[in-house]
Amino acid sequence: RVLQYHRVENRGGLLGADLAQQPAFVRWLLYLLVLAFFVGMVWGVSRFTATMRRNQAAVEGRID
Repeated sequence: RVLQYHRVENRGGLLGADLAQQPAFVRWLLYLLVLAFFVGMVWGVSRFTATMRRNQAAVEGRID
């Protein structure tokens, strides 16, 4: 037995256990989701920056 000062309930759900204990397809799906999130963030920031530069150039009269 392990001495515990308070009881910690077991968590359920997809990530309730150690990721290394999950099946390979669950790990790869999680990796792909994280990669897609970061690629989406980079793409979104890139598009936002390009739009802001285009709008600033139009305000300054460099583009019609």
